[in-house]
Amino acid sequence: MTPPVRRTPAPPAAVIRKPAAGAGLGTRRIALEILLEAEYRGGYADAMLGARIASQEPADRRLITRLVLGTLAWRARLDFELEQLTGRDLAGIQPEALEIMRMGLLQLRFLDRMPVHAVVSTTVEIAKRGAASRVAAGFINAVMRRATRETVALPPREPDGLSSGLSSGSGSRTRSACWRPTMRPRPTCCG
Repeated sequence: MTPPVRRTPAPPAAVIRKPAAGAGLGTRRIALEILLEAEYRGGYADAMLGARIASQEPADRRLITRLVLGTLAWRARLDFELEQLTGRDLAGIQPEALEIMRMGLLQLRFLDRMPVHAVVSTTVEIAKRGAASRVAAGFINAVMRRATRETVALPPREPDGLSSGLSSGSGSRTRSACWRPTMRPRPTCCG
């Protein structure tokens, strides 16, 4: 007689966790709050980042940092594109809604690890949850969906070869206009 075969029970099947409703919205909300503070209250984004992200998970810290610094760095280009997509002067758009659209457009244009539909969905969801931006959620949805279908042609470079100022939002156009009168060709050593 053969001894009975002992069978070890199979390990339980891996539990598949669905992301909680609003997953990722907390990190984007923190980024939005930092951007609003920096833009409209004169705060320093890097100092606020350090204070606000210390308790976050490493992946969330990276995303918040990328959203805040990317939105600030590419602001001129994002604003140019948003003016074309909305057909409006951005000064007439509610500030929180404008910052939400900047962050959403940054994700669509420069952060390729996020699916397009997820970017649009989270951008609109952040707007719906904001007290000031709730009424603009439909408008934000329309602009983000249009941004997924259309690309806006950037203006050509200036004739003198200087940047059009849209590569970053840190005042490139203003600085280049100020420096232009003082810029002269470098002398060559042999000629």
